[in-house]
Amino acid sequence: MTRTPIMIGAAVVVLGAGIAGTVLYLDQTGPADQPVTTSTAAADPYDAYLKIAPAGAPKLSREDAQARAVLGCGQAWAPGTVDAALAEAYAALCQRSR
Repeated sequence: MTRTPIMIGAAVVVLGAGIAGTVLYLDQTGPADQPVTTSTAAADPYDAYLKIAPAGAPKLSREDAQARAVLGCGQAWAPGTVDAALAEAYAALCQRSR
């Protein structure tokens, strides 16, 4: 049995430039001989960002990382920057928001 995160209630807060949301987990079951699997990046882009963030990157909260990634959707970022790492980790979120 795995848990799949579901983002609900996402809204951009203009003054705070943040994203507010709640992550819920739904239990999934599949045939006993075929376990349900999900990609780490798809399941939690924040964890993916932490793995690829450049050395010395400022500590971003989960909410700040998502807000910064969403605000930067569609932008070209220099390789090795925090914004490039965020764009890579949150690419699926940017695709869904189009």
